Amino acid sequence: MDKLRNTLYWLANPPAVWKWLLAATDIGALAGILAWSWEVFALVYTAILILWLALELHRQNKISHYPTLTVRWVSGQNGWTLLVDNRSSGIAFNITIDQIVRDHVAYAFNLNGVNTIYPGEGAEIQIRRTDLHKGVIGAPTTDELRLLDGEALVTRVYFSRSEDLRMRYFTEVEIKNPPTVRILNTNWY
Repeated sequence: MDKLRNTLYWLANPPAVWKWLLAATDIGALAGILAWSWEVFALVYTAILILWLALELHRQNKISHYPTLTVRWVSGQNGWTLLVDNRSSGIAFNITIDQIVRDHVAYAFNLNGVNTIYPGEGAEIQIRRTDLHKGVIGAPTTDELRLLDGEALVTRVYFSRSEDLRMRYFTEVEIKNPPTVRILNTNWY
């Protein structure tokens, strides 16, 4: 049943390449009929496919320069540190991380003034706990980080790209006790 459903979905939503092939066949056939020549059909068909290939390569090249931010734990001499990394060849600007409020405790994520992360680089994320009734508590202890195993912190890391600084993209992550971080959702393109 799943195969049938997948096939029907694929037929209703064909990949872009099939749409281009169909267009190339239709336009090529029309040109071949009008010119009464198979050579014209082959020439038009090939030209349309080359145009599609050039457009697709341009799109892929553009996407390869977009920033992609990930979050991970790193073990060091002072315990575990949370890092945000840029794993692409694009620069990430205006980086912010959502605050999380659970019960009466707020978890704020600070990048120590880092606003831009270049390709292949990263920045340390400081976690600050604030009791909304008592004020600032400080960084979570190792024992408190272990408690994240039961209730993960889910937040989003927002950033912009160079071509449009007004657009906001994100990586949604689930932060558990070290070394567990899981990417839940992305909006990188």
